[in-house]
Amino acid sequence: MKRGQSILEYAVLIAVIASGLIFMQLYMKRGLQGALRGQSESIGEQYRPGHTVSTQEKEATVNTTETSGLGLSRTDRQEVTKQKSEQKVAK
Repeated sequence: MKRGQSILEYAVLIAVIASGLIFMQLYMKRGLQGALRGQSESIGEQYRPGHTVSTQEKEATVNTTETSGLGLSRTDRQEVTKQKSEQKVAK
């Protein structure tokens, strides 16, 4: 009789611990989802179709030096190309 009671006590203890872990899992999951949502809201709205403007700026510099055979003539040339474009992102 004593052995049966001891097994029953262990079974009840395991059931209480398991139900506590399952119950805590729900709150942990909701807490994590809430934290994730809070972080995403703190970043703010970064992209809205029709209201977002894409800006690109490019600059290229080319240096060219030409020297003839005996070093009598020398040509130095520098080219700078700048390009800027803006585009409104469509819906």
